[in-house]
Amino acid sequence: MDSLLNAQGFDNEEAIQALRDYQSVIRMLVNDHATMAGYIRNGNEEGFLEIFMLDKGSKLGPPIEATNKLINGYQDQLTQQAEERYQAAMQNNIIIQVAMVLLGIPAIGLVLYKVNKDGERRQNLLKELAENNSKYLFNSGKKIEKITAENVIEGSINQLQKASDFINKISEGNLEVTWEGLNEENRQLNEISLAGRLSVMRDKMIHVKEKDNERNWTNEGLSMLGELLRKNNDLSEICDEIISKLIVYLKANQGALFLIEKQESDEEECLILKSAYAYNRKKFIDRKISLGQGLAGQTWLEKETIYLKEIPQDYIKITSGLGEALPENILIVPLKLDEMVIGVLEIASFSEL
Repeated sequence: MDSLLNAQGFDNEEAIQALRDYQSVIRMLVNDHATMAGYIRNGNEEGFLEIFMLDKGSKLGPPIEATNKLINGYQDQLTQQAEERYQAAMQNNIIIQVAMVLLGIPAIGLVLYKVNKDGERRQNLLKELAENNSKYLFNSGKKIEKITAENVIEGSINQLQKASDFINKISEGNLEVTWEGLNEENRQLNEISLAGRLSVMRDKMIHVKEKDNERNWTNEGLSMLGELLRKNNDLSEICDEIISKLIVYLKANQGALFLIEKQESDEEECLILKSAYAYNRKKFIDRKISLGQGLAGQTWLEKETIYLKEIPQDYIKITSGLGEALPENILIVPLKLDEMVIGVLEIASFSEL
């Protein structure tokens, strides 16, 4: 008990002595109760009643009362001391607050001045950021009516998100993606912006893809024709296969294959129609064209390809070997072997070749 009281800073000697008396009485009662419990266990009722009748618990009253009185007094003393310390602390706090107010008035003026200057600098910074957004991200061509931090920052985030989505679409193979808001009216304003450069990159990728498709298409066609030549030895069958496959491959409507030959009755060479194909059918047509005659003969003479997109109404019947229907596009190509023309291929289509 002494060590506990010392730890709590309890130094009232009179109260400590009262607690010690109280502790002695308690110990005596504890010992008597232990003895009484032993008598009960041993069946000694007389010994139990002898101690019980002494009523030693009545001796606890005076020391308890004295102890409580001393402890309450000590508690009141501690409460008074705590209140005095609190009042002193409040007075010190008021003094400090008044001093801080007096010292803070000049500081507030300085802060307001800096805030005003910072506001001007911040507005200039926002204006510069907005101009950079238009220059390097995307320029819609519209004047920015109100420049605020929220508008500028949100605009930057939106344009960067558009760029990210644009790049993701391209990486997924979607070359038809467009930058929202970019059109012919503001395209020149975005020559160096992110939107403009990404659009140019997409256009170049489209061009590369188209060229790759053209090369693949050409290689597949050449491979198909090479396979036809390897499989057949009969000239008539080869001509029929070539013209029919070409019409289907080119998605055309009509075609004719001429070879240069000299017939027994003629002294000069001429173009002989070897195979004709129209509307998914072979056409059995006999036709002979002299050098320079019509467009097929002119192609033979000049050794140059002719491509017509405007066809006269009577062209097919008069100058071509194809027959009746009037196409919208005609392609006439000389067939060469070591720069020597050996035949002419004529293709007609209702769509552009």
